[in-house]
Amino acid sequence: MRSAPSSKQWTRPPERPLRPDFYDTKSRVIEDKNICHIRFRGIAGNTHEDAHTFSAMDKVVLGLLEAERPDGLIMDFRELEYSWGDEMARTLGEHALPLVVIVSDLNRSGLTSLVQEEMLIQEASDLLVESEEAAYSLVLSKIRNTKNEN
Repeated sequence: MRSAPSSKQWTRPPERPLRPDFYDTKSRVIEDKNICHIRFRGIAGNTHEDAHTFSAMDKVVLGLLEAERPDGLIMDFRELEYSWGDEMARTLGEHALPLVVIVSDLNRSGLTSLVQEEMLIQEASDLLVESEEAAYSLVLSKIRNTKNEN
């Protein structure tokens, strides 16, 4: 005798809400170059609970780029947990601006792997740095190199 099918429906767990302080931004003009610095906090990953973070980050970045029209961009991930997820490549690669990412122990390994294996950037240090000072220095260098190429 067969048992009746279960009336329970499979449901997805809810998405983890973004932190109220999910991001903040600041802009600095150095050497007549407008550099936008955006800091993200929380968790970005490929689990159902956290996958929406990537699209939220994309919207924030695109809005900032449209509003500010910067010469370079710094994404500060020091307070963002990230271990894996190819969607981050889209977040980092959606724009043609000079870009630098500040990393920490919360994400260094995952971002290094993503940058080298998925984005095919041989030297992770061409994109990933450890401090705000290093980020401004590298993004300015990238802006200068971009201007020299044009």
